[in-house]
Amino acid sequence: MGEAGQKGGKKSEDALKKTNEEAKKLKKGVDETGKKFGGLEKIIKGTFVGLASSAVVNGIQRLATGAYSLADGFANVEYAAAKVNTLAKQELPEVLQDMRNMAMEYGIQDATLVGEAMYQALSAGRDYQSLMNGFMDENLQISKAGFVDPLGAVDLTTTIMNTYKLEEMNGIGDALLATQDRGKTTVNEISQYYAKQFGAFRSIGVGYRDALALLAETTRMGQRTADAATGIGAILSEFSKSDSTVNEYFKELNGTTIPEFLKNGGSIVETISMIKSTLDVLNMSSFDMFGSVEAARTFETMTSDMDGLIETQERVIDSTGKLEESFDTMSQTTKTALEEAKAAWADFKVDMGEALALPVTATLRIATDIVNAIFKGDFSFKNSNPQSDYSKLDARSYDSGDYYVDSRKLNKNVHTTAKEATAEQLEAYIADAYSQRAELTDNKHLSNNKKIIEILEAEKDTRQKEIKQKETSFFNTSNPMREKTLEQVLTEVSNTTNNENTQTTSVTNNNYITVTTQGENEIASKVANEIERSTISYLPKKPMSPSLGGLYDRWVTR
Repeated sequence: MGEAGQKGGKKSEDALKKTNEEAKKLKKGVDETGKKFGGLEKIIKGTFVGLASSAVVNGIQRLATGAYSLADGFANVEYAAAKVNTLAKQELPEVLQDMRNMAMEYGIQDATLVGEAMYQALSAGRDYQSLMNGFMDENLQISKAGFVDPLGAVDLTTTIMNTYKLEEMNGIGDALLATQDRGKTTVNEISQYYAKQFGAFRSIGVGYRDALALLAETTRMGQRTADAATGIGAILSEFSKSDSTVNEYFKELNGTTIPEFLKNGGSIVETISMIKSTLDVLNMSSFDMFGSVEAARTFETMTSDMDGLIETQERVIDSTGKLEESFDTMSQTTKTALEEAKAAWADFKVDMGEALALPVTATLRIATDIVNAIFKGDFSFKNSNPQSDYSKLDARSYDSGDYYVDSRKLNKNVHTTAKEATAEQLEAYIADAYSQRAELTDNKHLSNNKKIIEILEAEKDTRQKEIKQKETSFFNTSNPMREKTLEQVLTEVSNTTNNENTQTTSVTNNNYITVTTQGENEIASKVANEIERSTISYLPKKPMSPSLGGLYDRWVTR
């Protein structure tokens, strides 16, 4: 080797030693990044360490970690929305936005908790439309006022609804909060310990309000919720058995078993009162009447204040407005205000994470392929497909100045507008909606636009079906008007028309009612009224602009 070659080799060795020493100094700062980004540590050490200062590396590390954290937060929320959508079958952006809106409204920092509750409700047989039309709102209010997480609230209410075959909530929230208010228990504890008893109550003909009243009274008189639930379950078991001691005494004195008495209209509190009276008359204790120690102990506690038990039953049954009252009380606290602020900040971070999700994903895939190329000799770059990722990003991008409409409010307001529109206005709205669709690029706006079109088209279809039904009825051979010609109708109407100038109404072909004072128009009016008997006319309740574009704000705000 020549002298120049030796000098060159010496310089390379010195540079390599210097690079290795610098890499050792920076290793401590890079380790944390390596834990989160896997191959990123190797990339930095093997390629860039010799060229960068530790300050730059630390800055990159913090930036990468922050970006990853934001993207990961959005990914978790999106995953929860996708899970919901396996059952909801809606547009994913719509489900995602609904989750986030409800989390913001009720001060829930983690929108995935709302998603889990929605999934539970759908699994229990609710449909997505019912979730958005009040079911989730009521359950999130129960969650806040009943000190239970959203999943626990939904699990409890759907258990009651499915057990008693209820299609609507029907005051379940009011009864739960009345139970919490009267007894020494919470909705959270009811969900954990007592929900499983509703099936037994229903099997002997006892409603959920009476079932909750027994728990409220038993805890009010000193038993913990878990113990009360066990004891009440034991009482129900003995009530259900025809050969139990309590049932034999009850049948001997009343001529019927407890289940028969309840199913024939007797109440559970009345049943308990009759058993208590029997014990008092016979000078017996509940331990003589019940075979289970838990049942006897709980019966003693429950009946220690019979007047109180009756009052508790009345409070739980007559509890309308209790949920709203309790929720309003909790909403006025400083803690709730802070939670709402935190939820708003959490939602902002989800927005940031959504913007960063695809770039971070694409970057990590590229980084992985660089590592594979440098250290494994794999130059396939099979993990990277930046063009695909960034095309998705472009499809999901949106103007940060846009505020997306809560789809629950949008649906309600568009329904109202569609119902109030004339046939001509409805057609104009539909045409305008389709025209706008071609200009929209953001998925969330497209989803709202699609929902608007669906509602308007559904209203149009409904009107057309009603008109068809009326036409079918008019031309039915059993309809006496079917046999009349237009001339006959005119003649009959003319013979009964007073030709004095009186104010009359007529139906014009644009379906508006007009008022005239022309005597000669009375014939046209009566003919129109005859035809009106067999056709459908939609009359506007108020004048509205036919421009859909101008109605976006109106649908949202009114």
